[in-house]
Amino acid sequence: MRNARSLVVRAVAVVGAAVLMLAASAAQAVTTVPLDSQELTGASATWDVSSPYDYGSGGAPCTSSTGGYTPVEDGSFAGASTYSDAFDAGLYLNVDGSIFDDADGNGLLSGQQLTAGPTNMSGLQVTRIERALATSPTLRSLVRFKNGSAKPIKATVTWDSAMGSDGSGATRTSSAAPFGQMTVADRWIVASDDPTTPGDPPVSFVLFGTGRPLVTPRAVVQAPEATPSTDDDCVVVRYRILVPAHTTRYLLFFTEMHDPTNLASAFNSAKKFNKVKVGRPLMTGIGNAVATKILNWDF
Repeated sequence: MRNARSLVVRAVAVVGAAVLMLAASAAQAVTTVPLDSQELTGASATWDVSSPYDYGSGGAPCTSSTGGYTPVEDGSFAGASTYSDAFDAGLYLNVDGSIFDDADGNGLLSGQQLTAGPTNMSGLQVTRIERALATSPTLRSLVRFKNGSAKPIKATVTWDSAMGSDGSGATRTSSAAPFGQMTVADRWIVASDDPTTPGDPPVSFVLFGTGRPLVTPRAVVQAPEATPSTDDDCVVVRYRILVPAHTTRYLLFFTEMHDPTNLASAFNSAKKFNKVKVGRPLMTGIGNAVATKILNWDF
């Protein structure tokens, strides 16, 4: 009976992942894997997963000295040469002061999509679904917040990354005009460790969409060019979300690595995030049922 019950529990988990409408395809099996030994790859980019990860005092995550689950302990871009050290661990999720982690250290893998959680945080069941896209060197992060209670729940959500540029990074361009230091008006930014000849892969952070999304960043907690520590170039933004009773809501992020030998291509590539639509490659596997519940995009 115990074995049968375990199979039922695992089957329910797999079905739950499918309900998110994010399965790569019917031909790709969903398997249980240890999170700490995974790499997600797509279009020349490799994202190294770690759980748990602790950079040490003064390191990633930028808002805490204790690390949890990160889908990108490091990042590398393979073009004519291989460039690594894009991150010193990034894309941490912090809910009301606590870093997201996965209790058993295992996740569900389907192709280049990895699901971690659910984890109970501030009364919400929080699940992360990371997908390395095949059509661009982009990692798509969909965060699911499920409220099973009879009351609405408010939460402060922080998106936290430490860059591998070790004190030399800055925001080079952004969606806002005229461009200056990173602000809450920036839907996306491109950061690098040098303004003309980067040594590490430049990185695009996409934080919210065009139109009138219900949620946009309340604050830029740390920006690459204004980080208190000289050791870490941090990209940290903070949101305030509301999840009504008995409902599910989402936050959606894109992160993209680029070839350091062609910084101009990074600037041009970021413009595609101005036109993210359901049915396009950036949204592969996410249908209208999920898209309409994403708080920081207007679908």
